[in-house]
Amino acid sequence: MATLGTALSDDHVRELRRFAEHIYLVFDADSAGVNAALRGQAMFRAAGTEVRIVRLPGGHDPDTLIREQGTDAFEACLKGALAPTAFELERLVAQFPARDTETRLRLFRAAAGVLQPLPRLERAEYAEWLIDRWLGGPHGDTAMLQQAILSEVAMLDRRPRRPTPTPRPVPTPRSDDPEGLEPEPDAIPEPPPAEVPLERAVLAAMIQYPDFARSILQEFPSKAFSNRNYRSVYHCFQEMSEQGVELDARALVTEDDIIASTLAALALYELQETEKDLDKLFEHMKDEYEKRFLLPPTDPFSEREATYAFIEKHRERSRRFGKKYGYDS
Repeated sequence: MATLGTALSDDHVRELRRFAEHIYLVFDADSAGVNAALRGQAMFRAAGTEVRIVRLPGGHDPDTLIREQGTDAFEACLKGALAPTAFELERLVAQFPARDTETRLRLFRAAAGVLQPLPRLERAEYAEWLIDRWLGGPHGDTAMLQQAILSEVAMLDRRPRRPTPTPRPVPTPRSDDPEGLEPEPDAIPEPPPAEVPLERAVLAAMIQYPDFARSILQEFPSKAFSNRNYRSVYHCFQEMSEQGVELDARALVTEDDIIASTLAALALYELQETEKDLDKLFEHMKDEYEKRFLLPPTDPFSEREATYAFIEKHRERSRRFGKKYGYDS
């Protein structure tokens, strides 16, 4: 059935269901056709009908493809039709092709929105499918990246849905809060930790270079990492080391969504040129650790007073020198 420029309607869907159990949506390959396919698949899925989306070569509609390349070319497109979820994920892969950390985060978060409505098993299968398409085939870090996507989905699951607005009851004052104005602890979400480039580089280098990882683990406790997410990852590395397990981020199984997502970001992080000198990276980490924990704390007021005393001392010497040689003003 061709809509011939008329928007697909619920009446069309009901009529087609009488004649077919499997529906193939074939629209033009331009952006308008893609959007029409996405709208149409949602209507068929809501009606409980199995639907697939046929992808046509750029610049073609069904008529031009058959005229120029024949029915075999069109049948090949039918065989390559995708389920709606796979179709949406493939669009995201085309939209976010780069492998850098920022693009990965944007891709995974967008994919989480597509996967959230699915059952858990389908989420896992499509997350693996997305990683294979994005990386161009099987990859050693597929399992960890898959977990990172599922962690993003889990975060959406935990996000509270907006309820229908209702009048809020007057809070009952608590014994430790006479005015009843203090919010409950869960009402204030914990802000994300500030990025610490040095700690990110150290952990990423630990994942890539086992010898470097061993030297870091022998030198620093977990408190050396001020970013709480990086500290949690480092603590996991410490536990693996204590158990005699070779440090391998891909073998680290965790149910903590934040740790899994942080690990995936670290595994994909590309060290900058200034961070590839592991000896300097180690010394930089050591310097920062000593500043924070080993050197005696400095009192800014004492430093200021010492500066004033130094200045006054030199002023007094200048006055004495002037009086001695007779040019004191």
